[in-house]
Amino acid sequence: MRATGRFGDPSYGLYIFAFPIQQTLIWLNHGRLGWMPLFLLTLLACFAAAFASWHLVEKRALRLKPRRPRSAPSREPDLAPSAL
Repeated sequence: MRATGRFGDPSYGLYIFAFPIQQTLIWLNHGRLGWMPLFLLTLLACFAAAFASWHLVEKRALRLKPRRPRSAPSREPDLAPSAL
């Protein structure tokens, strides 16, 4: 599973870019492309845009995210009787 993320995480970019890229390709070809060439062109263009988005925007933005400490303090209840 670790090897799947070594080139980046294109999942969000695929989600964001799939519809606009597909619609742009349909518009540019005036609907003359069959579904298979349209699918393959959309897939290639979407992966290119998603990887570019990951490496140019998303990865850099995640560096600005505050990091949590590696070992969180224990949240076990105090067993000492409380003073009333």
